Order: sequence, then C-alpha cells, then structure tokens
Amino acid sequence: MKRALTIAVVSAFAFVSAPAFAAPSELPASVKAELKDLTKKAGAGEISAKEYNKRKQALLEGAQAQQAAEASKK
Repeated sequence: MKRALTIAVVSAFAFVSAPAFAAPSELPASVKAELKDLTKKAGAGEISAKEYNKRKQALLEGAQAQQAAEASKK
C-alpha cells in the first residue's frame, strides 16, 4: 500500500508543469541535483506536496535570477 502511494505521489510530481524559463536542459547541475533530492523527499513522504511545490518554485526562481544576472554581465 505504501509503495503504491509513493508511486502515485512521484507520478503526480512528474506531471506538474514547470515554468517555461526552467527547461531541465538549461538548469545548472546543482539545481538539478536539488530538484532530484526534493523529489526523493516528496516520494518518501518527508515533505508534503505543497511544501515540495513551494521549494521547487523558489529553487527555479533562484536559478532564473542567477541566469539573468550572468547574462547581464556579458
């Protein structure tokens, strides 16, 4: 039962759309690793879906701000 719930939660996160600015191929490796860690925590039930979405959004916005800052330096 717990395994089925875990699979359902992880599957639900897979279908949550990310903002267009945060295409996975454009993200730095450190951000990808943090997203992977968040997904594991959510799948294991360590954090709620609401907390997962909040942290993911903050992480992606931070990555966007960092990319914008780097682009403006060039």
